[in-house]
Order: sequence, then structure tokens, then C-alpha cells
Amino acid sequence: MEKQIKSITTIALVSGLILLSASYVVPFQNWILLNASVNKPTDNQRVNSVFYASGIRGMVSENSLTNNVMSSNLELIGEDNDIDGVKKQALPLDLVVGSVKTPFNNLSQDDALRVEEKSFSNTYSENLPNQVKPREIPLLVELEDEVLVEFSADYSKRDMQKALSRLLVLPERIDANRMVATEAINTRIKPYLYGRVLNEYKKPIRYPAQAFRYAESLILNHSEKVTDEQGDFVVVSIPLTEYQVPNSVKSYQAWVNQYANQYGVSAELIFAIMHVESAFNPKAVSQSNALGLMQIKAGSAGRDVYKNIDQRAGQPTKTELFNPKENIRLGTAYVSLLNNVYLKDIRNSESRELLTISSYNGGISTVLKLFGATPEKAVNRINQLHPRQVYRTLRYKHQSDETKRYIEKVTQAKNRYKELLNFAA
Repeated sequence: MEKQIKSITTIALVSGLILLSASYVVPFQNWILLNASVNKPTDNQRVNSVFYASGIRGMVSENSLTNNVMSSNLELIGEDNDIDGVKKQALPLDLVVGSVKTPFNNLSQDDALRVEEKSFSNTYSENLPNQVKPREIPLLVELEDEVLVEFSADYSKRDMQKALSRLLVLPERIDANRMVATEAINTRIKPYLYGRVLNEYKKPIRYPAQAFRYAESLILNHSEKVTDEQGDFVVVSIPLTEYQVPNSVKSYQAWVNQYANQYGVSAELIFAIMHVESAFNPKAVSQSNALGLMQIKAGSAGRDVYKNIDQRAGQPTKTELFNPKENIRLGTAYVSLLNNVYLKDIRNSESRELLTISSYNGGISTVLKLFGATPEKAVNRINQLHPRQVYRTLRYKHQSDETKRYIEKVTQAKNRYKELLNFAA
């Protein structure tokens, strides 16, 4: 009986030991499988080998890569964006993706963030239908004296011309994605590169037609082909310059702006009159004794301003007329009298300004006689005419050759100063 009890006890003890050891088998197996799977490459653990790029690709900073491209690239790594302790970070652009698949375990931290180009292209294209594939997005570098744009070999000359022309009129900071996108550009806003890029005629580029023509010139005269282990590329250089406002404008700009606002006339018209009348010489004297920057005659225009604007008798002295600030005030006030008082019944503002310009040089009564025997008849006739007809009458039918040329000179100068002042704004 005692032997039977010992046998049963031994069997129970052995069975307990067996059951206890069995409870560790499954976790041990799982640990072995886990290590095996970590050390084995999977489909999600694929990156590309890295080649060092040449030229523009070697100088682009990581800030030049757009946030959209960066976020799309990183999302491919995983939802938590954390592989083997490598956190989300910017990709240095001097490294360009190749095509060899390697486990993450064998890569450096930087290399672990690079993903297969094919997967990246497909994902990015699906999310952004209006964009071209990432391999086709040009590289951009904005330097102190030029903007460099690198196109891949799959761009035709026409494609490059379209992309460059969009770049030249983009209102916001230059962006490679928007450069090749298809959405419309708001051309009412001044381009980001306005004034810093001058076309072959040394003029700033404001509108798409100008940009498209200059883009053709850039491809022809400012591009070169580059070939390296990554393929063939075309690099286009866009020269940058500082579009300087002339010192003649800077010297008097504050006073012109002040009095143009005060008397309700355009600053560009005042600059144009100063340009034509005296070439910005504050001591200029004409044969008819008109003085200063805006060639004011003390007994006519000067007296009119004193009486109707300043509400005082008399006329300005030579000292006043040779003073640049006072001369600009008197000249601007007289332009305002012509445009806003004497010719106020002319309904079309463009026609009214043309008559103001001619009247400033040739006298208002002489100008009105071109259109009618009396001021009333002249005004009625002018109100029936298109501004172009008014211009032609002033340009070709005025009795004074000087006044005929004057209307043309001032209107052309006004357009130039309008462009200058828009840039300086």
C-alpha cells in the first residue's frame, strides 16, 4: 500500500513539472518567431540605395523641398513614422533616390527615411491629381543673382517654356509644385519676381504673355544640358537684378505722393510732367520764364493756385518757384485745378486727363477751341468722343507743334512712371 502511494505521488509531481514547463513553451516560440521576422526583410521594409547628385541637386537645401512632398514621402514609412527609433525628419536633398532594396536594420538613420521611388510616385500622384509625378517636378534654387531650374529629360522645350512662364508670374514665393500645376494664377497680384527679373529689353515682367516670350529666350540663351549617373537634365538660369528706382524719383517721391494725395491727382502724372518739363532740374528756366521742376509761370498757373487753392492774393516769388517742394505743390495744385475744376464736366476720366495734359502746356482755352466755338459746345462734343479720338485731335490738330508733341511725351512718360511706382510700392 505504501509503495502505491509513493508511485502516485511521484507521477503527480512529474505531471506538475511537465505542465509547468509547458506554460513557457508558447512565449518562447513567439519570441523566436518575432526575432526571425525582425531580422528578415519584408515588403514594408524597402528603401533605395543613395547616389550623390551633381550640380543643382547638390546645392538644394532641405527647406526647398515642399511640405507636401516631405509629408507624402514620410507617410510611406509607416503610420507612426518611427522605424527602429528613427523619428520623422527632413530629407537632405543632396541625396537622390536609387533603386536597390535593403532592410532598414542595415541602414543609417538618414538612409532609413528613404523609400522606393515607385511607391512614392504612385502615392503622391494619387493624392495630387493636378500635379505631375515627383520625378518630373523641377528642382528650384533661388540664389542672390539667379534662379536655377533643373528639368528632367522628359520635359520638352514647350513644357519647360510653360513651366518657366508660370514661375515668372507666380504672386507668391517661387514653388516647384505650382510651377507645373494646372490651376489658374491670379495675375491681378504682382508677381513675386516682379522687378527682380528683367526681360531681354530690360523691362520687368508682369503678365503671362511677357513671361512666355521671355521663357523662350531663357531656354535658348540661358540653359545647359547636364548628364550624370542619374540621367540627363536641362538647367535653366534666370538672371536676377535689382530694379532700381531712379534717384530723380526717390528725391521727390515723398513730396509728390503727399501733394498728389492732397489734391486728388495721380503721382505718375506729376512725375511725367516733371520729366518732360524740366528733366528734374529744380533750377530750370524756360524762354517764356516758366520756372523750376514743373515749369510754373508765376503770373498764370501760380496766380491761379494762390487765388483758387490758397485763397490769397498775389503770386509766388522766384524763390518759391525754385524751391523743389513748393514748386511741386504749386504744379500739382494747378493740375488738380485743370482736371477737377475747370474740366470737371468732361465725363470720361481718361479724356479729361488728356485735356488736362494739353492744357498744362498750351492753355485750356486753346485746347477747348479744338472741339467747339465755346467751352460749352466743346464739352458737349468731347463727351460724345472716345478717348482715342480726343487724343488724336490733341496730337494732330493743335496749332502748336510743341503741344502736339507734349501730349505724346507726357502720356508715354506717365506709363513708365506708373510701372516704376508700382514696383516701388
